[in-house]
Amino acid sequence: MIAAGDTLSGGRGLIEVYPHTALLSLLRRSHRVTYKVSKSSKYWPRRAASERISLLLQQFGEIVGALEETLGRLPLKLPEEGTVGSLARLKPYEDALDALVSAWMGLEYLAGRATALGDEQAAVWVPTDVVLNRELRMG
Repeated sequence: MIAAGDTLSGGRGLIEVYPHTALLSLLRRSHRVTYKVSKSSKYWPRRAASERISLLLQQFGEIVGALEETLGRLPLKLPEEGTVGSLARLKPYEDALDALVSAWMGLEYLAGRATALGDEQAAVWVPTDVVLNRELRMG
């Protein structure tokens, strides 16, 4: 099994990441991060679409802020509140955030701060602190 921080032959490798799990670590949260556009009506069932857009943009802003604390200035500019006409217009931003979080997770892997959940055939890499926090809560 490959351990976090190991150098792969040829200098290249591929790890599987779940952005949401990485976000728990990045945002230092122990509960769901409500940033998925398609799930906004489940997160906030009694809210109008315009309110859900505002709430998603707020969440996106928190994610960008946390990423910038770690990675430095990012070239991602979120739309201003009131300029987004539909929830669907936020999906590309959600996808960009997932990509950035996955890239951050790759850096965590290279730094030895990732843990594989799975086996030698397949594993998902998560921030080690998420695993440790889960074990502390269960133990």
